[in-house]
Amino acid sequence: MDKEIVNLLIYYLSLPCYIEALKEYQRQIAQNYYATHSFVGTSVLDKESNDYQRAISVEYSAIDIITAERANEYHRKRLEKRYSLLLEEFTADELERLRSDLYADLDLFQRAYEWIQEIEYYLDSHYQVQEVERLEQVGRPTVEQIEALDNAEAELFEMFGV
Repeated sequence: MDKEIVNLLIYYLSLPCYIEALKEYQRQIAQNYYATHSFVGTSVLDKESNDYQRAISVEYSAIDIITAERANEYHRKRLEKRYSLLLEEFTADELERLRSDLYADLDLFQRAYEWIQEIEYYLDSHYQVQEVERLEQVGRPTVEQIEALDNAEAELFEMFGV
């Protein structure tokens, strides 16, 4: 068997563990942030910039925590979607047989691999469609906007002598 196929199957079979780990990480994001970042400025002098260290602002911290939580949640939801699609085809008993001995039932192994290929194809095409829709909502830059950016860039180069 090809190692990539086996690794992909093992990855899909271990998705519940990854999902639980991401849920636990989600609960600890803010605590870890507060434990590793200082909100109080220190008096350490940076020799290179000849400046004192500054405290992290509360606004920046809130944005950083919210961004990390949303990224984690997005990743967890994608994994949950993958696992739910896997559960549509296989029963818990079949998944447990695959987990306990991957090579015991080669027909089940082949069926699982083919189903995972369909899941990957579906999700990839779905995300591409979403990206196209997002670009259509935002809109593509017009020729005038591109020319204005080029002119602004030329002015900056002229100002700085580049």
